[in-house]
Amino acid sequence: MVEKRPLVKDEIKAELLVRLNQYFVVDEFSIIDFSFSDQYEAAVEAKQVAQQRAFEQENISKQIEEQAKQRVTQAKAEAEAIRIQAEAVTSQGGADYVKLKAIEKWRGEVPTTMVPGATVPFLDLNK
Repeated sequence: MVEKRPLVKDEIKAELLVRLNQYFVVDEFSIIDFSFSDQYEAAVEAKQVAQQRAFEQENISKQIEEQAKQRVTQAKAEAEAIRIQAEAVTSQGGADYVKLKAIEKWRGEVPTTMVPGATVPFLDLNK
């Protein structure tokens, strides 16, 4: 009755008009109180809760899907940036670029122990 209230109201009104027409003029009436068993009310509430949970899970799935798309887009952009840098390094003589990056990362410490045949940072002893 709750879900089809307008239909139920129309049917009751039609029946009241037929039965009470000779005694009363029925213009309008309202259905104001429904009583259901506790089990039925619990079932209706459980259904609503289940629908809300399903809706919530659907939203979470959409968020995860969108985050995955964003990560893919970011990874593609980073890969493209790396490709462009690699091309630039290759076209401009990569050894100098590698030296520049090493200098940028250097913390200003010169090794205190020398191992025979090992390299010394930034010193080309062959020249």
